[in-house]
Amino acid sequence: GFPARHVETKVLYVLTAGHCITGSGIHARWFHHGSPIGRAAAEAFYDGSNADAGAISVDGSHLANQVFGSSHSDIRLVTGWLPDASQTVGSEVCRSGGTSGWRCGAVVATDVDVLIQGKLIRGTWWTDFPSADGDSGAPVIDGQGRAMGIAIATTATRTVYSTIDAIATE
Repeated sequence: GFPARHVETKVLYVLTAGHCITGSGIHARWFHHGSPIGRAAAEAFYDGSNADAGAISVDGSHLANQVFGSSHSDIRLVTGWLPDASQTVGSEVCRSGGTSGWRCGAVVATDVDVLIQGKLIRGTWWTDFPSADGDSGAPVIDGQGRAMGIAIATTATRTVYSTIDAIATE
């Protein structure tokens, strides 16, 4: 996921898919490569939600605005965020999946309602490439490194993601 800071409290979080938080439980301890990074702090994964999103509270000492590209030595800087209005059909999109790795393509559909684990998630965006089980919560960025969203589901040919705008409203 992405690092994020709460506007008012300034608390640091890592954003991920809400169904990942639901699966582990609120306040569960989260790890990255065997090292603890924080605790689950919030999730928005409910029927009718505008995003499938979750937040892990972190101390920030090891937090960087970076995602892995095609390998662990290919580090991509996250330079900002891209609002929904700029994420149109045909826009370049890349995903850094924990299971399937780096993949780029294009946005093929916007504002699509989808069922995830029996829950209706409203207003998702779709790409022209799939993800794999275990990619949920993966960062989705454009070619300039701007955050677009979080991967939340896959089909045989598409990655489904909640946009940063939708996550911010949850």
